[in-house]
Amino acid sequence: MSDFSCIFAVSKLITIAMITTTILRVEYTDGWGIFRSQAWRQLSNSEDFINRHKEFPTPQYDAYIDREPDTDEFCAFKSIEQFQQWVTPTEIKELIKEGCKVLLLDVSAWVTGEFQMLYRKENIVQSKDISELFI
Repeated sequence: MSDFSCIFAVSKLITIAMITTTILRVEYTDGWGIFRSQAWRQLSNSEDFINRHKEFPTPQYDAYIDREPDTDEFCAFKSIEQFQQWVTPTEIKELIKEGCKVLLLDVSAWVTGEFQMLYRKENIVQSKDISELFI
């Protein structure tokens, strides 16, 4: 094998790793989340739900984001555990029944807040509907 062939063979082995993070999003059929779509209004305990979420700051009041999301940015939970802290099992079931999906997303670019994540749909590397885990 010549030196050129050897270099070519080695260069074929190099792969580029993409750094991603996994986030959780509840998305209504219109592509919006549970707040912008107003899906939360369909909950049997909608008043309790929205009062509880007043403790969960919007991005402009999240100390690590401190701004309104851009028009092409969307909010997501940081983990399944965080999602389950803020949305009860009954609420999850009702949201799914109303047409929401619980999505596990791998994204290649994101903004990490203290209470939430922001991402753009163009940065979704992989999406998995995990709604059935909560039914």
